[in-house]
Amino acid sequence: MPELMSLDLPTEPYWIDLPRGVRVRVRPLDTAMMKASEARSQRKVRELVEHVVAVRDAGGDVTGLPDFGDPDVAAGLAEALFVEALAEIGIVAWTGVAAPLSPVAAAQLMRNPDIGPPFLVKYLAPVSAASAEGNASAAGSDGTSEPGGDTARDA
Repeated sequence: MPELMSLDLPTEPYWIDLPRGVRVRVRPLDTAMMKASEARSQRKVRELVEHVVAVRDAGGDVTGLPDFGDPDVAAGLAEALFVEALAEIGIVAWTGVAAPLSPVAAAQLMRNPDIGPPFLVKYLAPVSAASAEGNASAAGSDGTSEPGGDTARDA
């Protein structure tokens, strides 16, 4: 019989310790915050791509920008903007940062590669742990519940 999912998610703001002496106090993550962050990051990606296209169409120079047509670049940008949106919505206080807290400053903090990725992992950890409790079989390396055999032929 599968284990039952725990509902032991945080209900009050809590502190997350990050590298370089940074601590952030966050609201408990819920579905509405997650979906709002996803929507915000998707909107920002669309706006950025539309802006680049408009500048190119007007004959402007967009050299030095990443190639947003590259799926890996687009995916990286989308995840980075998702982390920024989570921070903008979720962080309610911080220490170890030489700026007052604002949505713009929270997003800027997440652009630091020492801070953004660990913030994402730690902020999602309570939700990930609760989800894992309700799953009797762990995910395989391919994301399924059971590891499969090799499908590639020898070269």
